[in-house]
Amino acid sequence: MIRLFELAEKRGLYVILTSWEYQDALSHVADERIRDEIVSVPYNDRLMLLAAHYDRLLAEIRKRKLDKRIAFVEVINEFNYPAIFCAAPGTPNQTFAAWVAAETPSPACSDEQLKELARQAVAFLRERHPDLLITVDYGSAFDFAKWGPDNLQVADHHVYSDGLPQAFWREAGIGGIRRGKPLDPSQSEFLRTHLKPNPMSWEEILRRGAHVRQSWLPIAWLYENLNDEKFDEWCLAHHAEYRQRIRDSMQKKYQAAADYAKATSLPLVVDEGGILYPPQRSRFVMTPEGRSDEEAFVDFAIATGHWGILPTGYTRPDTLTWHDASQIEWLKGVNRRILAS
Repeated sequence: MIRLFELAEKRGLYVILTSWEYQDALSHVADERIRDEIVSVPYNDRLMLLAAHYDRLLAEIRKRKLDKRIAFVEVINEFNYPAIFCAAPGTPNQTFAAWVAAETPSPACSDEQLKELARQAVAFLRERHPDLLITVDYGSAFDFAKWGPDNLQVADHHVYSDGLPQAFWREAGIGGIRRGKPLDPSQSEFLRTHLKPNPMSWEEILRRGAHVRQSWLPIAWLYENLNDEKFDEWCLAHHAEYRQRIRDSMQKKYQAAADYAKATSLPLVVDEGGILYPPQRSRFVMTPEGRSDEEAFVDFAIATGHWGILPTGYTRPDTLTWHDASQIEWLKGVNRRILAS
Protein backbone atom coordinates (compact mmCIF):
# COMPACT_ATOMS: atom_id res chain seq x y z
CA MET A 1 0.00 0.00 0.00
CA ILE A 2 2.80 2.43 0.89
CA ARG A 3 4.49 1.62 -2.42
CA LEU A 4 1.25 2.53 -4.21
CA PHE A 5 1.25 5.93 -2.52
CA GLU A 6 4.89 6.49 -3.42
CA LEU A 7 4.08 5.83 -7.09
CA ALA A 8 1.06 8.16 -6.86
CA GLU A 9 3.29 10.89 -5.41
CA LYS A 10 5.78 10.56 -8.27
CA ARG A 11 3.07 10.71 -10.92
CA GLY A 12 0.82 13.30 -9.30
CA LEU A 13 -2.08 10.87 -8.94
CA TYR A 14 -4.68 10.48 -6.22
CA VAL A 15 -5.69 7.30 -4.42
CA ILE A 16 -9.07 6.20 -3.09
CA LEU A 17 -8.58 4.16 0.06
CA THR A 18 -11.12 1.36 0.13
CA SER A 19 -11.75 -1.99 1.81
CA TRP A 20 -13.07 -4.91 -0.17
CA GLU A 21 -16.35 -6.33 0.91
CA TYR A 22 -15.59 -7.86 4.30
CA GLN A 23 -16.71 -11.25 3.06
CA ASP A 24 -14.81 -11.25 -0.26
CA ALA A 25 -11.53 -10.34 1.41
CA LEU A 26 -11.68 -13.57 3.39
CA SER A 27 -11.33 -15.60 0.20
CA HIS A 28 -7.79 -14.26 -0.27
CA VAL A 29 -6.46 -15.05 3.21
CA ALA A 30 -4.35 -18.22 3.14
CA ASP A 31 -3.81 -18.73 6.88
CA GLU A 32 -6.77 -20.60 8.34
CA ARG A 33 -6.19 -19.12 11.79
CA ILE A 34 -6.37 -15.58 10.41
CA ARG A 35 -9.53 -16.41 8.43
CA ASP A 36 -11.15 -17.81 11.56
CA GLU A 37 -10.11 -14.76 13.54
CA ILE A 38 -11.56 -12.36 10.96
CA VAL A 39 -14.88 -14.11 10.50
CA SER A 40 -15.37 -14.57 14.25
CA VAL A 41 -15.38 -10.80 14.86
CA PRO A 42 -18.88 -10.02 16.20
CA TYR A 43 -21.16 -8.69 13.50
CA ASN A 44 -21.71 -5.33 15.16
CA ASP A 45 -17.95 -4.72 15.61
CA ARG A 46 -16.88 -5.28 12.01
CA LEU A 47 -17.25 -1.77 10.61
CA MET A 48 -15.41 -0.22 13.56
CA LEU A 49 -12.66 -2.82 13.14
CA LEU A 50 -12.17 -1.63 9.55
CA ALA A 51 -12.19 1.99 10.71
CA ALA A 52 -9.49 1.21 13.29
CA HIS A 53 -7.38 -0.49 10.60
CA TYR A 54 -7.69 2.61 8.44
CA ASP A 55 -6.64 4.82 11.33
CA ARG A 56 -3.41 2.84 11.68
CA LEU A 57 -2.77 2.82 7.93
CA LEU A 58 -3.40 6.56 7.67
CA ALA A 59 -0.91 7.16 10.48
CA GLU A 60 1.77 5.31 8.50
CA ILE A 61 0.91 7.23 5.33
CA ARG A 62 1.16 10.53 7.22
CA LYS A 63 4.57 9.58 8.63
CA ARG A 64 5.79 9.40 5.05
CA LYS A 65 4.04 12.68 4.13
CA LEU A 66 2.00 10.93 1.42
CA ASP A 67 -1.46 11.83 2.76
CA LYS A 68 -1.95 14.63 0.21
CA ARG A 69 -2.41 11.93 -2.41
CA ILE A 70 -5.65 10.68 -0.78
CA ALA A 71 -8.81 11.62 -2.68
CA PHE A 72 -11.07 10.18 0.01
CA VAL A 73 -11.43 7.18 2.32
CA GLU A 74 -14.31 4.72 2.16
CA VAL A 75 -14.59 2.56 5.26
CA ILE A 76 -16.13 -0.34 3.36
CA ASN A 77 -16.81 -1.29 -0.24
CA GLU A 78 -20.47 -1.95 -1.12
CA PHE A 79 -22.02 -1.40 2.29
CA ASN A 80 -25.41 -2.21 0.77
CA TYR A 81 -24.82 -5.88 1.52
CA PRO A 82 -25.14 -5.11 5.21
CA ALA A 83 -26.43 -8.25 6.88
CA ILE A 84 -22.86 -9.18 7.82
CA PHE A 85 -22.52 -5.98 9.84
CA CYS A 86 -25.43 -6.20 12.21
CA ALA A 87 -27.03 -8.75 14.54
CA ALA A 88 -29.27 -8.91 17.56
CA PRO A 89 -27.58 -9.07 20.99
CA GLY A 90 -26.46 -12.58 21.88
CA THR A 91 -26.10 -13.76 18.28
CA PRO A 92 -23.27 -16.36 18.12
CA ASN A 93 -20.13 -15.38 16.27
CA GLN A 94 -19.78 -16.74 12.76
CA THR A 95 -17.48 -19.63 11.83
CA PHE A 96 -15.53 -19.73 8.61
CA ALA A 97 -17.14 -23.00 7.50
CA ALA A 98 -20.60 -21.50 7.95
CA TRP A 99 -19.51 -18.35 6.13
CA VAL A 100 -18.27 -20.32 3.09
CA ALA A 101 -21.40 -22.45 2.87
CA ALA A 102 -23.70 -19.55 3.74
CA GLU A 103 -25.57 -22.07 5.88
CA THR A 104 -26.20 -19.52 8.61
CA PRO A 105 -27.10 -16.22 6.93
CA SER A 106 -25.96 -13.27 8.97
CA PRO A 107 -28.86 -11.85 10.98
CA ALA A 108 -29.98 -8.46 9.72
CA CYS A 109 -31.01 -5.45 11.77
CA SER A 110 -33.20 -2.48 11.07
CA ASP A 111 -32.18 0.18 8.57
CA GLU A 112 -31.66 2.63 11.42
CA GLN A 113 -29.35 0.26 13.29
CA LEU A 114 -27.25 -0.32 10.17
CA LYS A 115 -27.14 3.40 9.48
CA GLU A 116 -25.95 4.01 13.04
CA LEU A 117 -23.08 1.51 12.70
CA ALA A 118 -21.93 3.31 9.55
CA ARG A 119 -22.31 6.69 11.26
CA GLN A 120 -20.09 5.58 14.15
CA ALA A 121 -17.33 4.28 11.84
CA VAL A 122 -17.35 7.45 9.73
CA ALA A 123 -17.44 9.66 12.85
CA PHE A 124 -14.41 7.86 14.30
CA LEU A 125 -12.28 8.52 11.21
CA ARG A 126 -13.58 12.05 10.73
CA GLU A 127 -12.53 12.92 14.29
CA ARG A 128 -9.09 11.33 13.86
CA HIS A 129 -8.52 12.71 10.34
CA PRO A 130 -10.54 15.92 9.92
CA ASP A 131 -8.61 16.98 6.81
CA LEU A 132 -9.75 13.91 4.81
CA LEU A 133 -13.10 13.06 3.22
CA ILE A 134 -14.59 9.95 4.84
CA THR A 135 -17.48 7.86 3.53
CA VAL A 136 -18.82 4.37 2.96
CA ASP A 137 -19.37 2.97 -0.51
CA TYR A 138 -22.64 1.62 -1.91
CA GLY A 139 -23.01 -1.01 -4.61
CA SER A 140 -26.27 0.67 -5.62
CA ALA A 141 -27.32 4.31 -5.37
CA PHE A 142 -30.86 3.09 -4.71
CA ASP A 143 -29.68 2.24 -1.17
CA PHE A 144 -28.30 5.67 -0.25
CA ALA A 145 -31.54 6.85 1.32
CA LYS A 146 -32.03 3.60 3.23
CA TRP A 147 -28.56 3.10 4.70
CA GLY A 148 -26.68 6.37 4.26
CA PRO A 149 -25.85 8.08 7.61
CA ASP A 150 -25.96 11.86 7.77
CA ASN A 151 -22.20 12.28 8.31
CA LEU A 152 -20.99 10.95 4.94
CA GLN A 153 -18.72 13.35 3.07
CA VAL A 154 -18.91 11.73 -0.38
CA ALA A 155 -21.83 10.03 -2.12
CA ASP A 156 -19.79 7.11 -3.40
CA HIS A 157 -21.43 4.32 -5.39
CA HIS A 158 -21.19 1.78 -8.22
CA VAL A 159 -23.21 1.43 -11.40
CA TYR A 160 -23.39 -1.85 -13.28
CA SER A 161 -25.74 -2.09 -16.22
CA ASP A 162 -28.46 -4.68 -16.66
CA GLY A 163 -28.18 -6.50 -19.95
CA LEU A 164 -25.77 -8.70 -21.82
CA PRO A 165 -23.76 -10.72 -19.27
CA GLN A 166 -26.87 -11.49 -17.24
CA ALA A 167 -28.68 -12.64 -20.37
CA PHE A 168 -25.73 -14.89 -21.22
CA TRP A 169 -25.80 -16.36 -17.71
CA ARG A 170 -29.49 -17.16 -18.08
CA GLU A 171 -28.91 -18.87 -21.42
CA ALA A 172 -26.18 -20.91 -19.73
CA GLY A 173 -28.58 -21.95 -16.96
CA ILE A 174 -27.05 -19.76 -14.25
CA GLY A 175 -29.51 -17.42 -12.57
CA GLY A 176 -26.98 -15.07 -11.03
CA ILE A 177 -24.87 -14.83 -7.90
CA ARG A 178 -26.35 -17.70 -5.93
CA ARG A 179 -25.53 -21.25 -4.91
CA GLY A 180 -26.29 -24.17 -7.18
CA LYS A 181 -24.61 -26.61 -9.50
CA PRO A 182 -24.54 -25.48 -13.15
CA LEU A 183 -26.13 -27.47 -15.92
CA ASP A 184 -24.26 -30.48 -17.22
CA PRO A 185 -22.83 -29.45 -20.61
CA SER A 186 -24.02 -32.75 -22.05
CA GLN A 187 -27.58 -31.58 -21.31
CA SER A 188 -27.20 -28.08 -22.81
CA GLU A 189 -26.55 -27.29 -26.45
CA PHE A 190 -25.86 -23.66 -25.49
CA LEU A 191 -23.06 -24.71 -23.14
CA ARG A 192 -21.60 -27.18 -25.61
CA THR A 193 -21.48 -24.37 -28.17
CA HIS A 194 -19.88 -21.77 -25.89
CA LEU A 195 -17.51 -23.74 -23.66
CA LYS A 196 -13.95 -24.79 -24.35
CA PRO A 197 -13.30 -28.47 -25.13
CA ASN A 198 -12.90 -30.70 -22.08
CA PRO A 199 -14.28 -28.24 -19.53
CA MET A 200 -13.14 -28.32 -15.93
CA SER A 201 -15.54 -30.28 -13.78
CA TRP A 202 -17.81 -28.73 -11.18
CA GLU A 203 -16.08 -30.88 -8.55
CA GLU A 204 -12.71 -29.34 -9.43
CA ILE A 205 -14.14 -25.83 -9.10
CA LEU A 206 -15.49 -26.79 -5.67
CA ARG A 207 -12.03 -28.04 -4.69
CA ARG A 208 -10.24 -24.93 -5.93
CA GLY A 209 -12.88 -22.63 -4.47
CA ALA A 210 -12.93 -24.19 -1.03
CA HIS A 211 -12.37 -20.77 0.57
CA VAL A 212 -14.71 -18.82 -1.72
CA ARG A 213 -18.33 -17.97 -0.93
CA GLN A 214 -20.23 -20.69 -2.75
CA SER A 215 -22.67 -18.29 -4.38
CA TRP A 216 -19.82 -17.16 -6.68
CA LEU A 217 -18.79 -20.63 -7.81
CA PRO A 218 -21.35 -21.20 -10.62
CA ILE A 219 -20.13 -18.05 -12.40
CA ALA A 220 -16.51 -19.02 -11.67
CA TRP A 221 -17.15 -22.41 -13.28
CA LEU A 222 -18.74 -20.79 -16.33
CA TYR A 223 -15.96 -18.23 -16.82
CA GLU A 224 -13.20 -20.79 -16.24
CA ASN A 225 -14.58 -22.99 -19.02
CA LEU A 226 -15.82 -20.32 -21.39
CA ASN A 227 -14.63 -19.93 -24.95
CA ASP A 228 -14.11 -16.17 -24.77
CA GLU A 229 -14.34 -15.68 -28.51
CA LYS A 230 -17.72 -17.41 -28.54
CA PHE A 231 -18.85 -15.19 -25.66
CA ASP A 232 -17.80 -12.08 -27.57
CA GLU A 233 -19.57 -13.29 -30.70
CA TRP A 234 -22.76 -13.86 -28.70
CA CYS A 235 -22.58 -10.38 -27.15
CA LEU A 236 -22.05 -8.74 -30.54
CA ALA A 237 -24.93 -10.69 -32.04
CA HIS A 238 -27.31 -9.70 -29.21
CA HIS A 239 -26.07 -6.20 -28.36
CA ALA A 240 -28.78 -4.39 -30.31
CA GLU A 241 -31.41 -6.43 -28.48
CA TYR A 242 -30.17 -5.31 -25.06
CA ARG A 243 -28.74 -1.87 -25.86
CA GLN A 244 -31.73 0.12 -24.63
CA ARG A 245 -32.00 -1.95 -21.46
CA ILE A 246 -28.34 -1.29 -20.75
CA ARG A 247 -28.79 2.47 -21.20
CA ASP A 248 -32.07 2.67 -19.27
CA SER A 249 -30.66 0.77 -16.30
CA MET A 250 -27.61 3.04 -16.15
CA GLN A 251 -29.68 6.19 -16.39
CA LYS A 252 -32.01 5.16 -13.55
CA LYS A 253 -29.09 4.36 -11.26
CA TYR A 254 -27.28 7.61 -12.01
CA GLN A 255 -30.44 9.60 -11.48
CA ALA A 256 -30.97 7.98 -8.07
CA ALA A 257 -27.43 9.01 -7.11
CA ALA A 258 -27.98 12.56 -8.38
CA ASP A 259 -31.23 12.89 -6.42
CA TYR A 260 -29.47 11.80 -3.21
CA ALA A 261 -26.51 14.12 -3.78
CA LYS A 262 -28.82 17.05 -4.41
CA ALA A 263 -30.76 16.38 -1.21
CA THR A 264 -27.58 16.01 0.88
CA SER A 265 -25.24 18.48 -0.93
CA LEU A 266 -22.58 15.78 -1.24
CA PRO A 267 -20.02 15.39 -4.04
CA LEU A 268 -20.80 12.38 -6.26
CA VAL A 269 -18.30 9.65 -7.16
CA VAL A 270 -18.82 6.48 -9.21
CA ASP A 271 -15.69 4.38 -8.70
CA GLU A 272 -16.74 1.01 -10.10
CA GLY A 273 -19.02 -0.26 -12.80
CA GLY A 274 -19.86 -0.45 -16.47
CA ILE A 275 -20.81 -3.63 -18.28
CA LEU A 276 -21.42 -6.21 -15.58
CA TYR A 277 -18.11 -8.08 -15.12
CA PRO A 278 -17.70 -9.98 -18.38
CA PRO A 279 -15.03 -12.72 -18.47
CA GLN A 280 -11.56 -11.40 -17.76
CA ARG A 281 -10.19 -12.38 -21.19
CA SER A 282 -13.20 -11.14 -23.12
CA ARG A 283 -12.62 -8.50 -25.79
CA PHE A 284 -16.21 -7.29 -25.97
CA VAL A 285 -15.43 -4.13 -23.99
CA MET A 286 -12.85 -3.33 -26.69
CA THR A 287 -15.32 -3.48 -29.59
CA PRO A 288 -17.22 -0.42 -30.88
CA GLU A 289 -20.37 -1.80 -29.25
CA GLY A 290 -18.68 -2.37 -25.90
CA ARG A 291 -16.97 1.01 -25.99
CA SER A 292 -20.25 2.73 -26.81
CA ASP A 293 -21.77 1.31 -23.61
CA GLU A 294 -18.78 2.44 -21.55
CA GLU A 295 -19.00 5.90 -23.14
CA ALA A 296 -22.69 6.03 -22.25
CA PHE A 297 -21.66 5.17 -18.68
CA VAL A 298 -19.40 8.24 -18.66
CA ASP A 299 -21.96 10.47 -20.37
CA PHE A 300 -24.59 9.71 -17.72
CA ALA A 301 -22.06 10.32 -14.94
CA ILE A 302 -21.06 13.68 -16.39
CA ALA A 303 -24.67 14.69 -16.98
CA THR A 304 -25.57 13.95 -13.36
CA GLY A 305 -22.70 15.99 -11.94
CA HIS A 306 -20.26 13.32 -10.77
CA TRP A 307 -17.00 14.64 -9.37
CA GLY A 308 -15.14 11.33 -9.74
CA ILE A 309 -15.71 8.83 -12.56
CA LEU A 310 -14.07 5.48 -13.32
CA PRO A 311 -14.71 4.92 -17.04
CA THR A 312 -14.47 1.12 -17.02
CA GLY A 313 -13.43 -1.61 -14.62
CA TYR A 314 -11.61 -3.49 -17.38
CA THR A 315 -8.29 -1.66 -17.45
CA ARG A 316 -6.55 -3.56 -14.69
CA PRO A 317 -3.04 -4.93 -15.42
CA ASP A 318 -4.49 -8.47 -15.58
CA THR A 319 -7.00 -7.64 -18.35
CA LEU A 320 -6.48 -7.53 -22.09
CA THR A 321 -7.43 -3.85 -22.31
CA TRP A 322 -4.40 -2.82 -20.26
CA HIS A 323 -2.10 -4.16 -22.96
CA ASP A 324 -4.00 -2.95 -26.03
CA ALA A 325 -2.64 0.28 -27.55
CA SER A 326 -5.91 1.30 -29.19
CA GLN A 327 -7.83 0.71 -25.96
CA ILE A 328 -5.34 2.80 -24.01
CA GLU A 329 -5.70 5.68 -26.48
CA TRP A 330 -9.48 5.39 -26.30
CA LEU A 331 -9.35 5.46 -22.52
CA LYS A 332 -7.10 8.52 -22.53
CA GLY A 333 -9.66 10.29 -24.69
CA VAL A 334 -12.47 9.37 -22.31
CA ASN A 335 -10.41 10.60 -19.36
CA ARG A 336 -9.79 13.91 -21.11
CA ARG A 337 -13.53 14.32 -21.58
CA ILE A 338 -14.11 13.59 -17.90
CA LEU A 339 -11.49 16.11 -16.81
CA ALA A 340 -12.88 18.75 -19.16
CA SER A 341 -16.35 18.33 -17.66
